[in-house]
Amino acid sequence: MKKHACLYLVLFAACVMPVNAGERVDLLFTNRLDEEIVDVRVRYATPYDEPRHHSSHVNLPPGDGAWRVGVQGATLPEQIIFDLATKSYVFGDLSDLDPANDMRLEIAHEDGHPILRRTDGDGDAAVQGEEREYLTAANRPNAVNRDFLTSAATWEEVRELVAKTVLEAQDVEAEPIWDTAGIEETVFAEDDGWGETAYFPVFWKDWIGVARVQNMDKDDEDEGIGFDLRFHIPENGAEEMLDALLSDLCVDGFRPWRFAMRTRDGEKDEGDVVDLVFHESEGDKYDHQDAMLQHLFAAYADGSVAEASATWVKEEAFDALKAGEEPETSPGVLVMFSRGTFEALFIPNGRMLME
Repeated sequence: MKKHACLYLVLFAACVMPVNAGERVDLLFTNRLDEEIVDVRVRYATPYDEPRHHSSHVNLPPGDGAWRVGVQGATLPEQIIFDLATKSYVFGDLSDLDPANDMRLEIAHEDGHPILRRTDGDGDAAVQGEEREYLTAANRPNAVNRDFLTSAATWEEVRELVAKTVLEAQDVEAEPIWDTAGIEETVFAEDDGWGETAYFPVFWKDWIGVARVQNMDKDDEDEGIGFDLRFHIPENGAEEMLDALLSDLCVDGFRPWRFAMRTRDGEKDEGDVVDLVFHESEGDKYDHQDAMLQHLFAAYADGSVAEASATWVKEEAFDALKAGEEPETSPGVLVMFSRGTFEALFIPNGRMLME
């Protein structure tokens, strides 16, 4: 992949381990919130004064666990963003933390505000963050349907689609215009130096979640756009939700390419690891989905799921690669599961995921 802005494609394993000083920045996080953190984004400086972005899909559950995010070759973090299921906490000024190459940090609530506190070294330095809530009572009626959303191929199509949805919800007869009154209550857009990112509510079947849309390459619009759709998994009803959403992908013409899952075991440091390579086995896409669901249902039933991911590709691409042929460019989907969220990332070139 090129130097792209699709920061949520980069996956790093999160594990409980001590911080090691060296050429990389090691940030050790403890989650004191009452909600699971599904993604940590760190904007940092380099020795060459070139700002860079880092993302880690770490799934931080609340509790006493210490979860490390390592940033190779970085010096100081400039901004840290915690993504939850329906909102984000943004910490944009870390100067009061006296940032160092390695830091132990905990995120918590204090007086109703998100607080990032440093727990190593002398003192108890803390900074207050900004809350960005994407799913509110005001914007829920304006949610975009996933079936239409994922057919959009350009930024302009996304803008027109969201604008049209909002206008129809408000029963306003007008041409789709991006800055029409009411749309900024539905869409949150930011540009962190890696290109513009838009957030807005989205429906998938009976569930409402958050859509994140970003150019795959900020310097080349021809690379297309990526859709990251995130939904909260209820404590009761996980099986129904996962079965429905994964079944929809099968009907959509995708099929599983690979499935991997890591579970937690309270009696030992490491849990079990599942790795199913479907393109190296027999069976149709429904057999493969059943195999995934069997493992997922068992892990969700006993609360042992740590994280899991499934790669989906178009059936034509699956058949071509399995036959040793070069497939035509077609979409791919990376589905990620944690204890609290179901996340589906649609990208225009599924070969990136297959490699």
